[in-house]
Amino acid sequence: MTDIVGPANAPNTVTARPAETRIFGAADTWFQDCSSGTANDGTRVMAAWLNAVIASLRQTIRANGNLIAGGAVVSEDNSDAMFANAIQYLIQRGQPTYGDDTGTANNVVVTLNPAPKEYKKGMTVVATIAANNNGASVINVNGLGAKAVTRSDGTPLQWGDLLAGAMQAFVYDGSKFQLAWLQRVPGQPIYLQASRDYFVSNSGSDGNDGTTLQAAWATLQYAASYLTRFNLNGYSINVHVADGTYAAVRLPNMAGSGFVRWIGNHAAPSNCTIAGNGVTAISAQNCGGAHSFDGFRLTATGAYTTDPMCGVNCSGNGTNLTLTNIDWNVCSGSHLGVTQAGVVTYAGNMIVSGAPQGSNAGMTVGCHVFCGDGGIIQVPSLTTVTLTITVPITLGNGGAWVECFYLGFCQIVYAAITGAGNVTGKKFFVTGNAIISVAGAGDGHYPGTIAGTRQSGGIYE
Repeated sequence: MTDIVGPANAPNTVTARPAETRIFGAADTWFQDCSSGTANDGTRVMAAWLNAVIASLRQTIRANGNLIAGGAVVSEDNSDAMFANAIQYLIQRGQPTYGDDTGTANNVVVTLNPAPKEYKKGMTVVATIAANNNGASVINVNGLGAKAVTRSDGTPLQWGDLLAGAMQAFVYDGSKFQLAWLQRVPGQPIYLQASRDYFVSNSGSDGNDGTTLQAAWATLQYAASYLTRFNLNGYSINVHVADGTYAAVRLPNMAGSGFVRWIGNHAAPSNCTIAGNGVTAISAQNCGGAHSFDGFRLTATGAYTTDPMCGVNCSGNGTNLTLTNIDWNVCSGSHLGVTQAGVVTYAGNMIVSGAPQGSNAGMTVGCHVFCGDGGIIQVPSLTTVTLTITVPITLGNGGAWVECFYLGFCQIVYAAITGAGNVTGKKFFVTGNAIISVAGAGDGHYPGTIAGTRQSGGIYE
């Protein structure tokens, strides 16, 4: 340590600070000059005052402490820059705002030096986290009391928002601390701690947060992409879709057990349309078993690219899609295609308001249901499914109402059919050791004007 800011080698200096001799009152005091050159009425400069100034300067200069490698952060060279450097280093090195977390999971405890007197709006605290959080969390700074920590949108922290060993910044907003540096291991999902609701509307914007109808997203695909950040963790995400027309959506594979419920207009599905332009309206390929749709009209038209342009195309082992109150409108391919071990479950009533045309190279026959390559279509026991066909339709290019092939299994039994006479075409076609089960309802169960056919080991029962 070097003598800094002191009287140095001036006569009569001492190396131990003398006792304080000043007496302080309630009012601030100031120096004044002598009233004239001969008067002796100016303020006397006491050694105690000068020593206090020296001590304050020294304390500030040395507040930065020492370098890790040794030696003072601020060079004690008695240059004019020492005090300015000290202030700049204090800011640069973050010493007044940093402290190690000494708490536990969900309970951050930080001690700052100097100790803050109170929580103040704008106050920033930086800490190295001691333990991963697993949900809503609080922070307590220098014993001032626990305050909630939230994300910047005001929602509680989720699992993994605080990671042991990570540096996090907390900013006080007047009532709680907001997490300023949201960190997560790359690719690590957010584990839900409760079910969530999001909203999509034609009047929304994909720049919104989607958490209310007033802050809805605009597209289903943005919603689908956003949801991939979550592990469902046994909970559900409900995506509420307002009446309108929306572009096609490709469903993501969700981590964790739980459900993603896409909720349109249950009472009037024709008011909430998903329209594929050159693509399938709902593409469910290798996306797991989380997704369900309730209350949508589906249509897929436009110029052919490489897509079969179905209302729903479900494929891939482990893919399980649940459909309720679906209005099947005009599709360039088939209404529903299920292949490659995909599974579709009918959980409610169905409406047909447009024909499956089978008019593109990816789907050359127009079937209401096209099931094969180990695909499964099923109706759970005790579930009642009715069918309403609202307009005359022709199954395109020799398609059948239900076509099942190559180890496919289709079990669709309608409790009632309204408008069966509107359908022109074959009732069913089953081949390649596939099975169509109507629970004994007979060859005439499905609508159509042409009798169904069995071939090559296909079973209709």
